Amino acid sequence: METGPVTVFWRPGCPSCMRLRARLHRAGINVDEVNIWEDPAGAAFVRSVAGGNETVPTVRIGDHALVNPSPGRLIEEIREFDPLLIGMAEGSTRTAEPLHVAQWVAIGVLIVLSILADVVGHSALSWGIDAIAIAIYFIFRSLRRRAVGRSSVDATTR
Repeated sequence: METGPVTVFWRPGCPSCMRLRARLHRAGINVDEVNIWEDPAGAAFVRSVAGGNETVPTVRIGDHALVNPSPGRLIEEIREFDPLLIGMAEGSTRTAEPLHVAQWVAIGVLIVLSILADVVGHSALSWGIDAIAIAIYFIFRSLRRRAVGRSSVDATTR
């Protein structure tokens, strides 16, 4: 089990894990992730720091372990461990903001058009516009993720 300076140990179906991982992703903080159901060494590490239990999320920052930390506390711990990890993330989230705004403006316009089409009796057109809105959501989400990933790679190569 080779991991970097910050590792999140998680398991599928864990709401706390999903919330923590999503918050870190939104903050643009790159962490290694270990699914304890697929990695016996990861599960053993979690048991070693969680009193024999497989309590997730468990996060390792360097040699320090946190069992089920709140996202805010974890981000503060990462900031204390290595301010550059947070600094890169803060810069990368600013890069993605215009795409986020553009996504929701486009979806808002499409929702209005869908409602208007439905009001005038063109329900098939309304359904088509709804499908386009859903596609735009996923396209922009993908573009935002690429922008965040590209920014963090750029920040590490400076």
